[in-house]
Amino acid sequence: MSLGKTIRWMMAIVCVILVFVSSAFVSQGATEKTVYLRDGGNGDGSSYERAIGDFKSAVRLLADSGGRIVICGKYTFNRLIALSEQSGTANGNRTITVTSVDGDKDYRITDNAALCVGDNETSANIVLAGNFVFEKMNIITNGSETPRAIICGGNKTVFGEGIICKKIGNAPHISVVGITLSDSVDKSGKITIESGTYNYVCAGNRNGIHKGDTTLTINGGTFEGFVSVSGIEDEKNIQNGDAELTINGGSFLNSVGALTEVSGELSVVINGGTFRKSIVALGRKNVIDINGGTLQNVEVIRVGVSDAADTDDNDKNNNKNYSSTVNINNYTGDVDKLVSKIQGTDVKINIKTEGGSDIETNQNPPTTTPSGDDEPLTTTPEDVEENDKTVPEKEARTYLLGNKENTVVACVALGGVVFLAVIALVYRLIHEKNNKEPNK
Repeated sequence: MSLGKTIRWMMAIVCVILVFVSSAFVSQGATEKTVYLRDGGNGDGSSYERAIGDFKSAVRLLADSGGRIVICGKYTFNRLIALSEQSGTANGNRTITVTSVDGDKDYRITDNAALCVGDNETSANIVLAGNFVFEKMNIITNGSETPRAIICGGNKTVFGEGIICKKIGNAPHISVVGITLSDSVDKSGKITIESGTYNYVCAGNRNGIHKGDTTLTINGGTFEGFVSVSGIEDEKNIQNGDAELTINGGSFLNSVGALTEVSGELSVVINGGTFRKSIVALGRKNVIDINGGTLQNVEVIRVGVSDAADTDDNDKNNNKNYSSTVNINNYTGDVDKLVSKIQGTDVKINIKTEGGSDIETNQNPPTTTPSGDDEPLTTTPEDVEENDKTVPEKEARTYLLGNKENTVVACVALGGVVFLAVIALVYRLIHEKNNKEPNK
């Protein structure tokens, strides 16, 4: 085969590669389906103008594909919304993201977008089915003093960055329940919280026996009520499984830990955060690792299950079924004073730090969103976190660089184009030189 034909074949191959890369990037952007949601919407959800008006219907549209629900105005639900696998509203292993930011459009600023839970004197809950991410949105609770909650149904649920929680009147902030309110079920769940202000959070059943494992990771936020990796209602309730709580940040105004019994292994890891009440680990096998955080105002660290909570006579008389360890790996306060706050039977304490001075922190709770009957359902630019103001630029970088496979393909293709272009240029120069030389 002549050099000219070889070059033409190679250029054809490059064209095929370029078409493949282009279609890969196009398909990446086309796979994420978006549904627009707001009060009064009566369209098909395909755009702001054609927004849909029902959350459950919006989820159905994404059941097979996953994608994004953009709350593009005020959306209110004042009754129970229960997504059900049987009714076809579950999304399986796919993830649905609920947000009010759509590219360079922040509907919190332009249209006072918010998820409003309850209306006047009415309270409501929402029960999820499938994996959800809530981020860059406002959650407003309104109505009576009755708590209202997002109930995750044992699914993987993330409360990501940019969540602003508000309350009106006597309504508490939104709560989060990992499994169910009280039913006895066999499910495991995983919750991650990055931002927001919450009433109470429990990764297991709020009340009732639960069989399954739970994982709760908190990286930020403010928590006014209890925070538990198990349940919160009754210490006699048992979670038959393991539980893992990791705290990297946040402000905790009430008790934190596993507030109902965990029959399996319980791990509590504290890497950061500010604590103002108690840390409780009601497991039969407890390990607490303190690697950081502000614990000077902690009242007590209670470790282990009490005899009153025991329902198994064999376990009562067999101490080897119980174990509790507290590892103080890093602490800036008075270690001896912290150790004096640890309560429990046969708790092994490992101290791996010298600590420092025990300076009492401010006892006043952090400032949260003001509440009152006259609080409007509006969002001002000042409510938006600094990180959210650069969302368009950040999302653009994620699109171009976030998918490593597409990036590698693009780089290889580009390298191939450059390489073949150099070959073509060299061939052309040689060809022109040969044409200019006289025949010998």
